[in-house]
Amino acid sequence: MNSDFVKLDPNLALSKDVPENMIECLEKFNFKWKEQHLHKNLVNFTTGLEHNIKFAVTILIGHFDKWSDDILILMHYIPNDNNSEFQQKREMIYEVCSMMFKDKMSDKKDGTKFPEEIWSKIDEMLYKKIIEKIQKYEHICAECSIEFINKFLKIVTKYYPSFINYSIIPNKNGNFCKKDKLYKEDNIPDIFKECLKVCFKEDINDELVDDKINSINELPKKNLFNYVNILNKFFKMNENYINKNYDYLPLSDKIKAAEYLIRIIPQKSDDPFF
Repeated sequence: MNSDFVKLDPNLALSKDVPENMIECLEKFNFKWKEQHLHKNLVNFTTGLEHNIKFAVTILIGHFDKWSDDILILMHYIPNDNNSEFQQKREMIYEVCSMMFKDKMSDKKDGTKFPEEIWSKIDEMLYKKIIEKIQKYEHICAECSIEFINKFLKIVTKYYPSFINYSIIPNKNGNFCKKDKLYKEDNIPDIFKECLKVCFKEDINDELVDDKINSINELPKKNLFNYVNILNKFFKMNENYINKNYDYLPLSDKIKAAEYLIRIIPQKSDDPFF
């Protein structure tokens, strides 16, 4: 298939049904397909050996027993079959890879006739690698932006929902957390958050998901009333130091907190607390 004249070898095989784009992909992984297969125009000659797409797919899958950057080569190949859901999935993954692995990604390639089974095991390795990188960053940054996280979460929530259990979702302080540690904010006044942080050293933004995350919808909500017990705990604390076994909060801090809280006027509430 390299158009070189060679001696007849019983190991030379035909591969008429294997598309050129798949052969190109195999060659990128240093599998010498063209050296081992007869020119496709030799229609009246055979060695008795013929390799089909299934054989080529087996070689591709077998090449990836663990993570390597070769996996990113495969992510360039996008099937072109009338905008099917599978094609859309591959487009989304290509876009995510282009954002996370900028220096290793280039233009898309035609992946028509590539069967879905090629990517099942390989996608899982890719997602684990991306999650590993996200967790190393620990928080939102230029290399791991909100835009990127939203795109990645959109994929894993749909196709690999168990992966959502890793620390890959940013809270309001930009730090990555596990899903079960986060809540959606339900109209909590900023002045209330400031009060808890300044007066009681309680930063509730640590447990509230970033408002710009739009791919996680089933998180429980928290509003101002969920923090009543925290306020009660602090206001009931001793105001004078007794000994190291007792927490205390000076009266001046309680007064400062009260000056924050008295400025909060709810617009509507059926709660008897108000």
